[in-house]
Amino acid sequence: MNTASDHIQVLDDALAQLPDAHRRGTDVLMRTDSTGSVNAFLAHIRTLRERGIHTFLSVGYAVTEPICRAIRTGPDRL
Repeated sequence: MNTASDHIQVLDDALAQLPDAHRRGTDVLMRTDSTGSVNAFLAHIRTLRERGIHTFLSVGYAVTEPICRAIRTGPDRL
């Protein structure tokens, strides 16, 4: 079972492999599925930003039929 601490450890290990000039000078996009979007993991990403690492997060999730119906009922434009 993946936990926030697992996600944090994997992220920190991956970031440690980047040269410091890239880790601190380049936007870093992380992608996770919806299980990775727990509060502790998101809080960790915010602390990375405070330490000068330009982090961005993309969270994916399954688009099920109920979600498709909800999208279809929304306005054509926002």
